[in-house]
Amino acid sequence: MNRADQDYAIGRGIAALRARDAVDSRIVKYALDASLSDLLAGVSGSVFPNLSREQILQHRVPVPPRAEQQAIAEVLGALDDKIAANTALAATAWAFMETEFRAVRADPECTRTRLGAIASLEYGKALPASVRESGEVSVVGSGGVSGVHSKALIDRSGVVVGRKGSAGAVHWVSGPHFPIDTTFYVRGTDDAVSQPFLYFLLRTLRLDEMNNDSAVPGLNRSEALALPIWRPTPARLASFTAQAEGQIALVEGIDRENRALAATRDALLPQLMSGKLRVRDAEAAASEAGA
Repeated sequence: MNRADQDYAIGRGIAALRARDAVDSRIVKYALDASLSDLLAGVSGSVFPNLSREQILQHRVPVPPRAEQQAIAEVLGALDDKIAANTALAATAWAFMETEFRAVRADPECTRTRLGAIASLEYGKALPASVRESGEVSVVGSGGVSGVHSKALIDRSGVVVGRKGSAGAVHWVSGPHFPIDTTFYVRGTDDAVSQPFLYFLLRTLRLDEMNNDSAVPGLNRSEALALPIWRPTPARLASFTAQAEGQIALVEGIDRENRALAATRDALLPQLMSGKLRVRDAEAAASEAGA
């Protein structure tokens, strides 16, 4: 559902919903969010799951009285707008780090070496879904974060590279995490070779183009470590690391705030739509969350 002041195109497999005159268009979106699990229960098709137009239109959703619709949409919209602003700020921080990294690479004092001279690729460990325990540690596969667990293999933020499946994909993972056996986790040869530097460096090496297995895409560790790279001077590396770590701390703080904002929105949504919570009380909760 897009806001009325935005242009958009409709592709195949997508439906656009327009609110009738008596309903605030934002309420349609929030009403569907509040009852999404019920709607998805009607999905059919084992190969290509789909919802028909009739299933969507016949789906019953909670719709508050017209007098309350705008107020509810504004409360929930304030939370969504804060999340969007935070996301844009985080993107700006990553773009700043990318620009700084390019400046480091362009330094004429860089020396030529190979990836294996400054980093190692360590195998992740098997962690079947059946043995995972509830927790807050990110489980990381070749395609990125794929679940949570109670214990970490790596006790800090770092870089994980796809080994099988999404071979060569490079992921930054915030906080303690558990890379599984379809991945490599990355270590610097010494403390000066930081995780932020390795993240941006690996993204330039096109590891995803080094597939050596036609049946199951795979990244050959020896070939990856033999790739030529440019190594900055210790002073330039330390300067970049200090800047990047500051920006990453900002991004990780934004991510924590966004999770709290989303949790508040998701908790308020069904109560507001059902009339169990007054808008005034919801406004207070949204304000406490930072919206």
